[in-house]
Amino acid sequence: MINYNGTKTVKMNNDEMCHFYENPSDNSSFECKKNQYLVLQDLQGANVGAYHWDGKAFSEVQYKVFQSYQFGKIQPKDKDPYQMCYMDSITRNQLTFATGPAGSGKSLIAFAHAFQELDKGRVSKIVIFTNPWIARSAVKLGFLPGDKTDKLLETSIGSVLISKLGDRIRVEEMVNQHKIILMPMGDCRGYEVPDDSFVYFTEAQNTDIDLMKLFLQRTNDSCKIVVEGDIKAQVDSEQFENGRNGLIRAIEVFAGETYCGHVELQKNYRGRISAKAEEM
Repeated sequence: MINYNGTKTVKMNNDEMCHFYENPSDNSSFECKKNQYLVLQDLQGANVGAYHWDGKAFSEVQYKVFQSYQFGKIQPKDKDPYQMCYMDSITRNQLTFATGPAGSGKSLIAFAHAFQELDKGRVSKIVIFTNPWIARSAVKLGFLPGDKTDKLLETSIGSVLISKLGDRIRVEEMVNQHKIILMPMGDCRGYEVPDDSFVYFTEAQNTDIDLMKLFLQRTNDSCKIVVEGDIKAQVDSEQFENGRNGLIRAIEVFAGETYCGHVELQKNYRGRISAKAEEM
């Protein structure tokens, strides 16, 4: 499993918290890497706050709201400190890795920011990469009619987009207007992401190291990039396990870079049945 986590969770008593607040440049107890997040809890496990280490001092993560025509106002659920860190990292960094269980907000928050930036003209396109692996133990449907876009909209990325944007027609309109570009990893060698794009890689736990390297080398310094996946419960092939997982390796390699953050989301907000199913 992953050897580096960009979000440390630490429990403290009152005296330790007082020392932390009075000495924001003291990292000796935490040994955070640059651009790492710290979530503080009291001894009972209640969340106290979220902080960012910039290499010199800790600063409190500010509460953010993403707002767009497509998604309305998106904000951290119940002031979830991990979602606050995720939203901060997307805003602050060029590259963000997000891991966590189903229903934790990985794709919703990424899309909320992407469409906010598209509405405001700060990005020109949303480029969505996918390696559409069949869910472990599921049965393939076989041949799917249509062009590349039609086929992709029948896979997991189509399900994500349609569920987030409301219906298939809206997704197809944005694809036809070249506001959304769908890029399967099988076709991406030699592809260069357009300048000023928001780049999103969904279900990235289903990549090996070579494939993740190939993806990251498609991007450029004018892009905003979010890579998300569930490395604990949704790896769908043995070829992405046992040290060969590209998402895990990328998080380790980019740890401490000034332009990169990693946040591990914690809570499934989809509903009580979905949350309970985590125990299976």
